[in-house]
Amino acid sequence: MKDLKRKQEANADRSGGKKKRFGDKRKKEEANEGEEMDDDDDEHIVFTTQVAGSSRISFDPSEEGINFDEPDVSNSDEFDERLIFYNWLADSATTSHVCNQREAFTSFHPLTATKVTGVGNLVTKAEGRGTVELISWCNGHKYILQLENILYIPNNRNNLISLGKWDQGGRRFTSGGGVLTLITKDGTLVARGTKVGNDLYKMKVAVREPNTQPSKNKTVTPQTFLAAEPAQSWETWHKRFSHTSYGRLQHMLDKNLVEGFSVDTRTQKPDCIACTESKQTMEPFSKSTEWKTEPGKLTHIDLWGKYSITSINGNNYYILFVDDAERFSTTEFLKQKGEAPQKVKEYLTHLKTQDRKPKAIRVDRGKEFINDDLKTWCRQQGIEIHMTAPYSPSQNGIAERMNRTIVEPARAMLRGLPEFLWEYAVSHSSYLHNRTYTRTLDNKTPYEMRFKIKPNVSHLREFGAPVWVLLQGQKVPRKMESKSRQ
Repeated sequence: MKDLKRKQEANADRSGGKKKRFGDKRKKEEANEGEEMDDDDDEHIVFTTQVAGSSRISFDPSEEGINFDEPDVSNSDEFDERLIFYNWLADSATTSHVCNQREAFTSFHPLTATKVTGVGNLVTKAEGRGTVELISWCNGHKYILQLENILYIPNNRNNLISLGKWDQGGRRFTSGGGVLTLITKDGTLVARGTKVGNDLYKMKVAVREPNTQPSKNKTVTPQTFLAAEPAQSWETWHKRFSHTSYGRLQHMLDKNLVEGFSVDTRTQKPDCIACTESKQTMEPFSKSTEWKTEPGKLTHIDLWGKYSITSINGNNYYILFVDDAERFSTTEFLKQKGEAPQKVKEYLTHLKTQDRKPKAIRVDRGKEFINDDLKTWCRQQGIEIHMTAPYSPSQNGIAERMNRTIVEPARAMLRGLPEFLWEYAVSHSSYLHNRTYTRTLDNKTPYEMRFKIKPNVSHLREFGAPVWVLLQGQKVPRKMESKSRQ
């Protein structure tokens, strides 16, 4: 205890000599913020330190700084060897974040002659300051944590997360039972760590490598909580949405029509060769007189095919159903035209089970629709059949335009892929159309019109992207073989 008291008095004396030097500027800074001294090349950043035992020796509150571990990771004489395996540690004594990996910074500002004082008055230099993004896993979800004003100290053994900085601005953390949890302003649990000794917690996080350099004019508060999915470029989302137009994607972002649509708006909107080769401009069909209908009452139907290449599932046709009020599209695939009447019956029966009241269908005069079987069934169900005039497909313009809306992106997605995958491309294109902005709807997607909630698109990936398939069932590999294949 006597040795401890002598150390406390010695540290107090050392801190006293620094108060005069830092006093005026430190008061202007926010709590737990480091400060650069413009009038001195030998800047010192002082921090809360710790000696053996449970007692702490703190400098004057006006002295801000960080706690770093040089040369030992532990603030105690009892060094915990396990800590060297952990990349990011959370510490309640640290008053600034510290990173020792230059490549981890998404933005970086070099510092010159910025001295940092640590345990036992050991001195090192901070070579820069910037932003680092971390990926965390908590409760089965992935989150992105963006930390600002992190000091770059290359010879520091571990990367440190300051709990004091996290606690600023309404954020908080809880600890108990050897577990630390970081919580955002809205109460979301975004990161968790386990105690490894000396009030240090091993955090379940990893550095997310920067994709692009952020804009210099961008201002983000420390510890910004980002979306669970990293922001992707316009080009990436253009491909994920089956090569839909950039204007449509921009409108979806501006009106917040879907969930999980995280776009890096700083990226370019380049021309797409696949779109140029796959889409051809043509005069649209004349728009018929518009009127309001209720969901399910009127369905536009059209048959596409025969396609010369049989799909991977042995189909050569698909039948398209478009709800007049919702513009929600449904595709069913056929091997023969004669299957069309049964598909129509199944679709209309499905509407009835969903509390919809189908009253009419609009079709062309093809025999697959105008036949005794389907006409008799519709008459029994009280459903009218609206037929177009002979050789006038434009009278069924909604279904005809929808065919183009679905087929052209599917053609672009198939570029470079086997043609027998056209069925999956058409199905995927229809799926994406229901989650994309449509001009005829009032700033809603067909999905939201039908299900009354915004669709989440964060799971979307580019059609044809390589995947790894886990071998199961009869294809289980031998014990020493690979468990999955690309």
